[in-house]
Amino acid sequence: MSKITVEFKEAVLSLPVNNLQDAILKYCRKDQAFYDFINLRYLKNKEAEEELFEKTSAFIRNYIYFPGGRGVIQRRLKSGMDKCIKQINHYAIMSANKKREADLLLLLIDSTLEAYTDELGTCFTTFDSKLALTTKRLLSLVTKKLHPDYFIEYEDELNRFLRILHARSSHLDIVYHMPQRAEDVKL
Repeated sequence: MSKITVEFKEAVLSLPVNNLQDAILKYCRKDQAFYDFINLRYLKNKEAEEELFEKTSAFIRNYIYFPGGRGVIQRRLKSGMDKCIKQINHYAIMSANKKREADLLLLLIDSTLEAYTDELGTCFTTFDSKLALTTKRLLSLVTKKLHPDYFIEYEDELNRFLRILHARSSHLDIVYHMPQRAEDVKL
């Protein structure tokens, strides 16, 4: 990250508005993250947030159901989950909507477990660990950062995820130290 000097700041502040607008438009064409940042933060475009949410949801569905590549399925799934989490992090930074972030994490975990529950508990623990960390992130988000009323909405799914992880991957320390039920986490 570059350091903004006083001279640079003064030079930018002295630029004409037309030049700044041209620079913003040019950079928006080149960088999707900057486009999303301008659209969500300064233009307050609610349709843009919905569009980014749908785009991230579609990305998650495509990557989880079609992990691609060669090699051990657990490593490919872990790699796919990493890419999905990167997209979720981008959404979370751009929108700052914790409820929607929780919905995306729920979609990722649910889709993964729906298609690949049998791949848990093998000697390739990268997939188990990534799934446990993602579940822990969702649990923390729901219990600590969202309003307590939302807990009811996520409780059954969280309990199901925890039950599956404890049944198949309790040999991992991270899973072993996770609560048995979502209610066990102090609100």
